[in-house]
Amino acid sequence: SGPSAELNGHGTAVAGIAAYNDVGDCLDRRTFVANALLFSARVTNAHDEYDESTLLESQLEQAVSYFLTNYPLAKVINISLGSRDQVCRDNLSQFRFAAMVDELAYRYRDQEVVFVVSSGNFMPGNLSDEEQYASYPGYLLDPDARVIDPGTAAIPITVGGIAYGTAEPAGTIFAT
Repeated sequence: SGPSAELNGHGTAVAGIAAYNDVGDCLDRRTFVANALLFSARVTNAHDEYDESTLLESQLEQAVSYFLTNYPLAKVINISLGSRDQVCRDNLSQFRFAAMVDELAYRYRDQEVVFVVSSGNFMPGNLSDEEQYASYPGYLLDPDARVIDPGTAAIPITVGGIAYGTAEPAGTIFAT
């Protein structure tokens, strides 16, 4: 893993915004004071790929168990993982990864741990940034703008997206 392993640290960026609140204000003041202690675990490699020798659900269970065993003050588990290939469709069963998140949330309920998952990102490829901004939220009715795994989990809080100010180009720290 070296420096390139953090090029796609989207989940860490989102969790950082939650910990530091208004990042723009922090930049203006040149002072960052976190409202929470943040631990970050990366379960993908530098190419955003999972270890194929172990089920992703097992990798998640091991990471969550490690943090909640070694850091009992941890109260929020942010899981910024998703698969564009596993989109919620009518008449489909629950995805295994979402089921594991539900199982973990239930298992750690007595520790008052909250799990947060992403609904997924949808960027309509046929619209410019200005058109996206002008047509929001209408383009979210597009059939391709569906919830992805593990956003279908029942127990966690499923979060859509956040933006700082007006629409920013995809890939910046403020646009998700």
